[in-house]
Amino acid sequence: MAASMWLTFGCCSKSLKLRIAYLHGIMGLRKYKMLNETNMNMERLANKGVNIL
Repeated sequence: MAASMWLTFGCCSKSLKLRIAYLHGIMGLRKYKMLNETNMNMERLANKGVNIL
């Protein structure tokens, strides 16, 4: 899902800063949701984020 969003926003290179801020916002929301789950899930999510970027 995040990968498809990355590709979609990748078309608008002039809004690079907005795209990065948007992606970080999504990551932040997902991490906030994961606070109710285990730390292992948090780490996996963080690793996925690094791989996407």
